[in-house]
Amino acid sequence: MSSLLVVADYVLDLLQNDGSLDLQDVWYGDQELIPRVPCVTIEPTSVESNLAGIPFMLENQLSISIMVYYGGIRDTQISKRDSIAYAQNVISALHADKTMGGNVIHSFCTGVEHGVAAKNSTLIFASRLTWSGLTKTQE
Repeated sequence: MSSLLVVADYVLDLLQNDGSLDLQDVWYGDQELIPRVPCVTIEPTSVESNLAGIPFMLENQLSISIMVYYGGIRDTQISKRDSIAYAQNVISALHADKTMGGNVIHSFCTGVEHGVAAKNSTLIFASRLTWSGLTKTQE
């Protein structure tokens, strides 16, 4: 099975090529400047490995943080609601390919945090998605 880097690249390509999301930008790693929204950043965060049966078999839990930047704060109620709905669309796009092109056994978003991020001296509605995928390797 694949490494965290290979899976992160796949997630980046998956979101970049999903026309239904109408993403303006997709970046590898968080950015100081967010020139256009909606956009996402992909941040590979961790690999946790546990012994899994036969000699030297490992189960690897891969984790990727995905920041979804939706838009500036205008009408707070409408913008906040739209931001949460947009993050759900990104989650649906990720869940549409649960094996990430065969790179993982299965995957899903394990967490979502909605809030506000300060970028470009501006407040932007943002959501942090935590994506998790399972692989097995033999060392």
